[in-house]
Amino acid sequence: MNLVTITINDLSEVDFDDLYERSKDAIDANWPSTSIMTDEEKKAGYVAAITSGLNNEWPGLNPHGPNDRYVVAKQVDLDTGTELGLVAGFVLPDGIFDGRHSMSSRDASGSRNWVFSEQFRQARSDWYASIGATKTLYRNIVADSMHYRHIKMRAGLHFEIIEDIESPTYGPRFRNVTVEYK
Repeated sequence: MNLVTITINDLSEVDFDDLYERSKDAIDANWPSTSIMTDEEKKAGYVAAITSGLNNEWPGLNPHGPNDRYVVAKQVDLDTGTELGLVAGFVLPDGIFDGRHSMSSRDASGSRNWVFSEQFRQARSDWYASIGATKTLYRNIVADSMHYRHIKMRAGLHFEIIEDIESPTYGPRFRNVTVEYK
């Protein structure tokens, strides 16, 4: 596997429908269990939020500042040409990537372990350097989600948790976690 993270400027630069479908089980596992949104509403919400960010029209809660920069990138296995993931969020003036939306699909072997690989860590580090980020803020993560448990479980070796607080937007069932990568 030869992974690279590539900044994109429009959702037409990724096969969004295919990537979303291949990532759907992970999206569902990390979605609030009390949500009544349909699959179509979730997908439309992703598209609307990412498109509004690209158009600098970020809606809703957690508004961004005037000096924040919105970026979107896809993770691609160059050996197969397969798009494996997508991440979207703001680069804040203090070098924090405020990740708002992400997806990760299974690779050719049926695994998502690529997100823990050295190749992915290097691709992410290279991309972070290109956008001026040194830390990531995972905002409004469901507190009992697989995503939150993975962050807590994997802290130490490749990143440090700088802050882990209750989400001021959504309350005690959600966490805001800032990490710094090594």
